[in-house]
Amino acid sequence: MSKTDKDINALLRSKRLRIDEGRYSKTLSILRVRHDSSDLSDLSEEELRTVAWKKEWCVRFLREASNIEERWQPRRTLEDFGVFVEIYRDAMVVS
Repeated sequence: MSKTDKDINALLRSKRLRIDEGRYSKTLSILRVRHDSSDLSDLSEEELRTVAWKKEWCVRFLREASNIEERWQPRRTLEDFGVFVEIYRDAMVVS
């Protein structure tokens, strides 16, 4: 549903619209997944950042594991997880 600024202001004044604190957290928006019903609103910003980093590591690992053009494709073993972290640690940058 689309609302104009005028509509939103009227709804706020009439207390028919509420904005949850932290709803527009950058980290929380990164973690929101379409069709996912997980409620992360109880997590602090620090905890959300931790979850976001873990998610990023998983995404990168799975991307490399499925990349048939690479010389080495990590497998889901503790040894390969460790090797993967050593190789890509410096590539993980804060954005």
